[in-house]
Amino acid sequence: MIKKILYLLFTGGINQILMAVIVLYISAVLGPKEFGIFSLSIGFKNLIAPIITFGLGSTYMRYLHRYYKNGQGFTYVKRILGICGLSFIAASTLLILTSRLWVNTYFPEPVSTWLLFCVVFGMLAQIFYNHVQYLLVALEKLYYRANAELFYALLMTFLVYLISKLRSDAIFLLLALFIPMFIVSVGFMIRGIIPSFVGTQNQTINEPSFLKRKLSFSIGHTLAPTVVMLLFLTDRWIVGNKLGSIALGEYAFAAAFSLIIYQMNRYVLVAFIPGWNRKWDNEKREVVQSQISFVFRINVVILTAICAVVLLTRTSVFIPLFGQKYAVALMLLPYVFTGRIIFTLYTLISIYAAIIERTFMFVPILSICVVLNAVFCLIGVSTLGIFGAQLGVILSIILITIGTVLQARALGLTGFGIADLRGILIPTVLLLPEPLIAVVCLVGLPFVALSNFVFTKPERIKIIQQIKSLATVGNK
Repeated sequence: MIKKILYLLFTGGINQILMAVIVLYISAVLGPKEFGIFSLSIGFKNLIAPIITFGLGSTYMRYLHRYYKNGQGFTYVKRILGICGLSFIAASTLLILTSRLWVNTYFPEPVSTWLLFCVVFGMLAQIFYNHVQYLLVALEKLYYRANAELFYALLMTFLVYLISKLRSDAIFLLLALFIPMFIVSVGFMIRGIIPSFVGTQNQTINEPSFLKRKLSFSIGHTLAPTVVMLLFLTDRWIVGNKLGSIALGEYAFAAAFSLIIYQMNRYVLVAFIPGWNRKWDNEKREVVQSQISFVFRINVVILTAICAVVLLTRTSVFIPLFGQKYAVALMLLPYVFTGRIIFTLYTLISIYAAIIERTFMFVPILSICVVLNAVFCLIGVSTLGIFGAQLGVILSIILITIGTVLQARALGLTGFGIADLRGILIPTVLLLPEPLIAVVCLVGLPFVALSNFVFTKPERIKIIQQIKSLATVGNK
């Protein structure tokens, strides 16, 4: 498993470098005004795509191994894909027919009808791509999953560069992102997934409550991330409608770095999910809880160190590269990075909620925080502009994190506690002046990382056992 994780980190690192280059290149080609529209289009696609298919693809990671060993795996996949296909056709048709009612409200200025059709195609590509990714993780084909991400990034980089030389507008560059997603999905479905079911039994599934149980899991599993996505989209919508498209583009440029941090975090976490599911089903529940907490503590240190490097080089690298076009956006990065790293604690707790099939548990807290986020952003935008909007997001993230930790402990997740809440203070060093960031990271972060291995209560032996256990997670 160590080789798998290292390979995931290597390919994930290359992928994220390419993704970062693509974001920077597209933002430079389009400029702040069109990049804001581009960002809102991507945000809409990411928000709606999981909703219209009820997130049923996520059930592969939780349930496929049960059906697969009973010879019902292929039947299960066909049934889920069929349901998702029908729901996509119905929902996309409704979106197109009612476009006049919502498009002008969502975007800060009038947009082309072709942009809507482009976004609908993007939703189809995203749904297909998500299903392929979920299946590869469920089948524990982590190398295939890493290669799929890498091929997608390479093909997308090539198409973005090619199309930008022919036609540099938001619609064509959106297609340059969506077409490679569809091509890679088809290729890895044929190469990596279908062979896993060739020669296996194709028994029917006689389960009266099949769809009801899967929907109760997937809707909860999808609803919470959807509310989170709404949280991160609300501030952009407010900025766009209050400050205009140019301010939206600057704000979206900074937010794109937040997405890169999220993707880096996700690459590592997916390696653990199948093993944690099996351990939970085998009654090794304390192991799962302690491992999730342990991964969070190390993860925060690594992400903080990476973000510190970016902040320390932004003056010498990014500002000369973009001139004054995105100078304000680059000043937002410390706040963006801090909020995203703090949010990793919620991400890990939500994984635990999916494992124990309590996917609805955080939806009330998240919904309240979405409303509060809108209030904070409106107040912040009115007083401090885009900086005020980002401060509102950070405050909302802190409230979400504290609320989910307290609720998780109330429901029996004893692996998380005050020590983990103290961990969210680590990324706040990114808000310091740059010389202090360098000093604190060089001295403080190694100490914090070391303390997780050496200076932990009487659990030193247990920590070592966790490391050995993590090395075996995911092996068949």
